[in-house]
Amino acid sequence: MTTIQDITGQLQDCLEDYEKTSLDCNPVFAKTQPQVLELINCYLWDKYRDAGYDELGFLKPFYNVVETPALVASKMIDVDVRDINIIAAEGEKQIIADFFEKDFKLWLKEKRFGQFLNELVFNWPRYGDMVLKKAGEDIYRVFLENFIAEPGAEDIQNARYVIEKHDYSPYQLRQKEWDNIEKAIKDCQKDGHIWVYELWIEDKYYILAVKPSKVVRDLKAGVLLHSSDAVQERPYKHLPWEKIPGRLLGRGVVEKLFHSQIYQNKIAYYKARGAHWTSKPVDRDLLLA
Repeated sequence: MTTIQDITGQLQDCLEDYEKTSLDCNPVFAKTQPQVLELINCYLWDKYRDAGYDELGFLKPFYNVVETPALVASKMIDVDVRDINIIAAEGEKQIIADFFEKDFKLWLKEKRFGQFLNELVFNWPRYGDMVLKKAGEDIYRVFLENFIAEPGAEDIQNARYVIEKHDYSPYQLRQKEWDNIEKAIKDCQKDGHIWVYELWIEDKYYILAVKPSKVVRDLKAGVLLHSSDAVQERPYKHLPWEKIPGRLLGRGVVEKLFHSQIYQNKIAYYKARGAHWTSKPVDRDLLLA
């Protein structure tokens, strides 16, 4: 029988594999998938990954060259609910389709589907992939920072493991229809947060609550909230912006501009340093001495 320690060990192994697996198709300065996502976020936020100040304490300028191309790419694929039309099949009455379309448009409005589409279109070219999850009758966008899958897999369905991480408050956890919720709140809560992992591995599906920890190997044996045989198909679909051979997640506009961003920042830094030092007054007699 599989124990909670065994499941936690499997989770730790998968998380370490995701964090440490280097891919040849990734940039030399961001070899793992977490490093790629971290650098994308830094560049979107006008931040340096390593240090924002130089060795003399001067603020290093950041000349953003990734934001505008990402916005242009989003605008080029702009999709709205008005683009969704229902047409009757050949030989059927169009009036029936028109009534159905009206009901469908009301449903889209109630679900705020237009806002959901805008969010997808805005983020797709930035991160290079969109991952969607069907839960019940609803579809959700999964944040890539919380989506952990075998980095070199060809597709989500044949990946050796797929993990989704959730950060719940006790109130949010009590809304779920899982087992051992009160025990999870008691044993796994830290500063009002409880980490919950959904783990698909081989032919098993687990939902596990653990106490938050930044170090994978420090994750203690948590509380099992649900366990079952895995469903035939995992409830995720993903669409890469640009498919990269040997990697699960696609490549987006920001990642394609990594090198351009690095060298534009270098140029801006050299110009700022040069302007700083050439603006200093120099004693002419000292130079002639």
